[in-house]
Amino acid sequence: EWEGRIVDYSEVEVIEPLLHPDEWLARDKALHVSASFLLTLSSQYIWETKLELTEGGALALAATTALTAGLLKEVMDSQRSQEAHFCYRDIVADALGVLLAAGIIAL
Repeated sequence: EWEGRIVDYSEVEVIEPLLHPDEWLARDKALHVSASFLLTLSSQYIWETKLELTEGGALALAATTALTAGLLKEVMDSQRSQEAHFCYRDIVADALGVLLAAGIIAL
């Protein structure tokens, strides 16, 4: 019975399905924490031992690298042709990984 009927969209309730639930405790967040943790630790070690930077300088450069990589990944995700999505929670997970690595380095 839709033929010839004009739909008044002010009366239509649109519910957008949540295709990718963005939960704080999820496998994806664990991967972000782990990747930024390992990237920070490994690059800090390389810059301090191989390039002879100070511990603080190497850590700052390593943290910047890991956070930049995470941010670029989210920017790339937001530019996808299908299911584009920039996830702020992934950035928080990346930052947590960097903080955990900085804690290990400070020991």
